[in-house]
Amino acid sequence: MKKFASILGLMMGVAFLFMTNVNASTVNVSSWAEFVSGWNNSAVDKMILTQSFDSTAVGTIKRTKGIEIDGNGNTINFSGGAATQHSLNIRNPAFGQSALLSIHDIKLIATTGEGVQGLIYTDEASTTNRWTIEMSNLSYYQTFNAGQRFATVGGAKVKLSGTIDIRTNYENFVGAQSIDIAPNTKYYGVSNNSSNRNNQATGLGPGPVSVLYMSSSAGNGHIKIGQNATVSLVNYHTGNPYAPIYLHFGQVTVDE
Repeated sequence: MKKFASILGLMMGVAFLFMTNVNASTVNVSSWAEFVSGWNNSAVDKMILTQSFDSTAVGTIKRTKGIEIDGNGNTINFSGGAATQHSLNIRNPAFGQSALLSIHDIKLIATTGEGVQGLIYTDEASTTNRWTIEMSNLSYYQTFNAGQRFATVGGAKVKLSGTIDIRTNYENFVGAQSIDIAPNTKYYGVSNNSSNRNNQATGLGPGPVSVLYMSSSAGNGHIKIGQNATVSLVNYHTGNPYAPIYLHFGQVTVDE
């Protein structure tokens, strides 16, 4: 009986230790400083927003390990600090490894910024071609009148599901290796957002840009739109706008 009790106690201790280690990698964040601290900590693999908050000048570093960001229905207002500090900067993990960035159930508003940096900014080269970026139930509104992208993803695979509403002045996505839009997804993507006046096309705004500017390697940039998905790609610029899907893309598959 004592031996059984000892084994049971050991098993419970191991189970408790395992649960502690699992929970230790998930953090709750209620401010931009806490958000950046979690992003910059490679031991954290999930962040849960407990309330809405504004950004500050505290900056992020390059991350090579996957992470999940659960917005929990809250909003981040990008209103302070340089645009490069707002960006979630990712780079490929060690050779042979892959990484996943999952962002869901979150609202993002950019009321100030500079350059083309958006939520995710790497570069257009394939420096993140071993990353998969999953987004679900996400919105991003750029409200200031200057050029800005939502995500420059450098060869990553992008997967969209749920309701996606992205309104920028430059492209929604730049440099994706592929964009996979899941069945039943509702994706509304706009470029030249702040130049729009009551849903009418205009010659104002940052210039002729696309909504999806695909991989910088010709023939790549495959796009798949799943069954019963609704995809609206809109460019409000009248002065020689690029096509909604532009330049280096390969096969586009549209299910029923």
